[in-house]
Amino acid sequence: MSALVQFRHVKKAFPVRKGMFQRVVGHVTAVNGVTIDVARGKTLGVVGESGCGKSTLAKMLVGLLDLTEGEILFDGKPLHKAGTPSDNQSSRNIQIVFQDPFS
Repeated sequence: MSALVQFRHVKKAFPVRKGMFQRVVGHVTAVNGVTIDVARGKTLGVVGESGCGKSTLAKMLVGLLDLTEGEILFDGKPLHKAGTPSDNQSSRNIQIVFQDPFS
């Protein structure tokens, strides 16, 4: 069975800014080198401690955040790739269902 969604060496680093001119003084890596294949018809649950990058990974999948490195494939076609704008028809077939802790 072929993978429907593939993460290939996906990385996301956020700049750390400091001072009056908000100069970049470093980076915080939220997702570092993730490679995952999700087969068609299968469900994947992403679990982990608070702040480990679960939401960042999901936001990159739907195009709300750009990738720092790597690429995401949907049905074998590039969905998002580091350094390219996230404007793709396939991303309209993907949505996030966030957990509601108050339900």
